[in-house]
Amino acid sequence: MGRETDAARVSTAAVNASFKPSTGVTMHAGAHATLVMDDARSHVQVSVISLENGSVGHRIRVASPDHKQVYVAEVISASLLKGSY
Repeated sequence: MGRETDAARVSTAAVNASFKPSTGVTMHAGAHATLVMDDARSHVQVSVISLENGSVGHRIRVASPDHKQVYVAEVISASLLKGSY
């Protein structure tokens, strides 16, 4: 009892590595950015303020400058986000 097999240790290590938080924050909370939303017929750009820290590829919450609208967007760079509608 209490003994782990090598396979169990390897699979646990793989799971832990996949959930390891990214150390490089691309967009910081409070940063101003542009949210771009596209579809087949329209292209919308909205100025937003980040509500959370995020790395490239992560989805974070952002808000309009007056904080009346909140969006969820994917971080593309330090000043660019991609969203959908």
